[in-house]
Amino acid sequence: MTKRESQIRGLGATACTAHPKVLRNIAKQLEEHNIVSTQELQIARRMGIVATSPVGRAGFNDGILFPYELSTGGPASAPVIPEAAVASVEWKKPEKRKLHAIALLVDFSDNYGMRRPKDFEKLLFDKANPNSMTNFYRQLSYGALEITGEVIGYVRAPQPYSYYTAAESGTGSNYPQNTPGLLNDALTIFCRNDNLARFDTDNDGFVDAIF
Repeated sequence: MTKRESQIRGLGATACTAHPKVLRNIAKQLEEHNIVSTQELQIARRMGIVATSPVGRAGFNDGILFPYELSTGGPASAPVIPEAAVASVEWKKPEKRKLHAIALLVDFSDNYGMRRPKDFEKLLFDKANPNSMTNFYRQLSYGALEITGEVIGYVRAPQPYSYYTAAESGTGSNYPQNTPGLLNDALTIFCRNDNLARFDTDNDGFVDAIF
């Protein structure tokens, strides 16, 4: 294994190898738009196609799975990239892991849910569907990651769609008029008659995955 392959695999085992044309297109996009997510930038830097330092909002498309202050002990306002995340390491076959995800379908008084929940079940978790998310990650992880899940809903949000998007597609910082606000409202309604315990397979206090 070459040094570069070792570096890239240090960021996570993958069964996919990008075509040279894809790499050139990534470099072009980076140059045109200046910045991407922290995780993508780490990979791009290790592949030698960009030398830019990461800039962005902590937790927004950067691979952060847990509250920053819990994972690092530092303030959420001062994110840094752990050296271990970009270190050159020898690749080892990852241990097998299981995740049980929740796909919580939400609709609104001004934007009804039209697609059948069964469609999302097939798209995400159906092992018989070769293009499902479950099979995608099984292949991508060399069989190390098994994802199961449940499609729940529709849950009717207490506020209209326009309230949560707030002219910023839900990405604004004016909580609760954004995606975190919607998530909190939807989970509050869900938990009135159910709970999230089965979606925390490793009992670490965090839901394995939510869509």
